[in-house]
This record gives sequence, structure tokens and C-alpha cells, in this order.
Amino acid sequence: NNVLRADFTVSNYGVAIRRDDGPVIIGQSDAAAATAFADDLAQDGPGLQGVVGARPAAEAFAQRWQELTGRPHRLRVRLRQHALVAVNDVPVAPGAPRIATEADTEWLLEGQCAFVAEVGLPDPRERMRAALPKRVLRGEYRIWDHDGRVAFAGFSDAAPDFARIAPVYTPTDCRGRGYATSLVARMSRDLLARGKRRLFLT
Repeated sequence: NNVLRADFTVSNYGVAIRRDDGPVIIGQSDAAAATAFADDLAQDGPGLQGVVGARPAAEAFAQRWQELTGRPHRLRVRLRQHALVAVNDVPVAPGAPRIATEADTEWLLEGQCAFVAEVGLPDPRERMRAALPKRVLRGEYRIWDHDGRVAFAGFSDAAPDFARIAPVYTPTDCRGRGYATSLVARMSRDLLARGKRRLFLT
């Protein structure tokens, strides 16, 4: 269930998206629009678990949310958004990539839950369990195999010319060997070869 709300006036602008029971994403909305989104969502979604966006917008939303609901807020994680248009050569790790299959779903779910816990994202296991099999069936996950599964990466189409790469995860006992680097490089080259002009990595 996608919820899209927008507020456009001469002086302010913004777009907010919320998928299922996940956080509201407000991107580069300005402070006035972010505050308007908080006003709107406080009536419809009092159980909201988070807001994602540029810091000024997220802070304006969170402050207004606290005024309306009495719920305190805190910064959980700061992320940088990178746009990729070409892939540099990187050392290739031992092993090879492959498209994830239905048989990989439970392993991917456990890895994604570990990823969410490690970085502190408010993404409930039930939501991931519902969404992940659909993405696997669409071919949106790749696994790096080296005597077994050692890393994974997912992608999603953002528009005809763009894609977003996420999540990327390597179990702790397999880190430091270049598996995820090799996998993201290969996935990025494949997506660019398919006509994507820009890839977004968080």
C-alpha cells in the first residue's frame, strides 16, 4: 500500500512517500512541506516509526511530530546518497555472482534482519518477510558464492533510467575479502549495460 502525499505552493515544495508500515520518506522536501506532512500523518498514522530525508526536512518533521503526538525523537543513522554513472576497476574477489533463487530466501531474510539490526533501521521482520520473496522472484537479488553464500546485494528500479542498489550485506565472518565490493561492481555494470544511466547507493 503506497501512500503519496505532496504539498506544492509558490514558496514551498515537497513529496512524501510511505510504503506499508515503513517510515515516511520526505527526501529534499523543504521545512514548511515537512511540517505539513507531519500535520497530515499525525492524524492517519500515529504509530509511525520513523522519517527518512535530508536532515533539515527530517528535523522539521520530527519536531512537529513531537509537538502533535508527544512522542520524542532521536537521530538513528546518517546516510550519504551516492550517484554512480560508471564503475571503476576493482580487484575481483574469489568466487562468482549469481541471481538469487527461492531457495535462498531464508538466508537472505536472516542477512537482511542482521543488516537492519546492525545499522539501526526501523524495518520490522514481518515487513521484510512479506516483501523479500517478491523481490527474489523479480530477480532483484544477487549472491556472491565462494564455497557457499558469502554476500548479497539487491536493487530496485527507481525509474526507467535509474536504479537503487540496496541492501548490501556480508555476514561478519566473511568480511574484509572484497565479496560485496565485487558483487556491487558487477551488479552496477550489468544495470548500466541494461540502459540505466544513474545508480543510487546509500
